[in-house]
Amino acid sequence: MFKNIILEKKEGVVKITINRPEARNALDIETRKELLAALDDVERDESVRVVVITGAGEKTFVSGADIKMLSEMDFRQIMEFSESPLGARRSTSVLRNSASL
Repeated sequence: MFKNIILEKKEGVVKITINRPEARNALDIETRKELLAALDDVERDESVRVVVITGAGEKTFVSGADIKMLSEMDFRQIMEFSESPLGARRSTSVLRNSASL
């Protein structure tokens, strides 16, 4: 179902692994879409009691935004991305809501 994350559910516990160790788990558009889709799924699942978000590899949890992706965007695209439902504000909102599960 996902390319850049691994979603595991077991007995009320969900583990989401950001799986881009070659990029230090940097969040590009696709990975952010997948993470938000997974969190939306978790939010609808009443059996979920705990969500653990982790990163693959041994160097970093998540290095932040994918700088390579951002370097290929112009200023307008970056601003649109940051204001979009996939941007930081939406991500923060979903994580905040998930924290109350």
